[in-house]
Amino acid sequence: MITKTIFLLSLVCFSKCAFIDTLKKCHIQNDDACCKINLLKILKVLSKTGLPEYDIPPLDPLHLTNVSISILNVLDLTFIDGIVKGFKNCIVNEHEINFETKRGHLDLNCDVTAKGRYKASSSGDIVMSLFGEESIHGDGNGKVKIEKLHISFDFPFTLENRNGEIYMIDKSDKLNYKYEILGNMQFAADGLYLGNVESSKIITDFLNQNWEPLFDTFGSDIMDRAVEIVHQFMMNFYKNVPTRYFIVEDLTPFVGN
Repeated sequence: MITKTIFLLSLVCFSKCAFIDTLKKCHIQNDDACCKINLLKILKVLSKTGLPEYDIPPLDPLHLTNVSISILNVLDLTFIDGIVKGFKNCIVNEHEINFETKRGHLDLNCDVTAKGRYKASSSGDIVMSLFGEESIHGDGNGKVKIEKLHISFDFPFTLENRNGEIYMIDKSDKLNYKYEILGNMQFAADGLYLGNVESSKIITDFLNQNWEPLFDTFGSDIMDRAVEIVHQFMMNFYKNVPTRYFIVEDLTPFVGN
């Protein structure tokens, strides 16, 4: 029994330490390339497995339960049971951490797909003007695919000393971000109705043909979700993994300043 307990504890320690010990240790100045390499590794490895020992859940696939978004202000959609995939393959263009100003910066491109069981509804003047019916409703399977989603945002943080270890803690109230779709955006769904008429093809064809002008005006709800997912995953890592695993210098002088 004692031997078995020691073996299990050894496995826990190994799984806890194995990944974070492979991270590069970056300098606090002029080492943005090192920060970028680390984030790429974090996304690639931890997106799939998470790091339970540090309370970091998997990101890819991300399971959706009763998550609501507005599709270009035309369709109010709720994923009853779905998944989001693609974040583990994001391309990190820039990742900067400035410990003097306590601000970070992230710029990346991702191909993201959300799919699953959905319910949808919409009504009002926009629906009437576009389709000649007062309402849209649906219950079926749907998919939203975004190619080459470009996201850029800055995030403030502070440093906290907990039991002799230093951690980066998120200080964002609301993120200011920029986004654009460099590729395409595609929709697919069944079980969509205009009034009482099954109209899945009519509605999805319209969205696929007109997503770009609609997205420029009404795309913020989708982007809010995408940026929130990436930001929470990244800061969840930083707040749970001590900085000594990925920063060379002692950050004690920066704590509380």
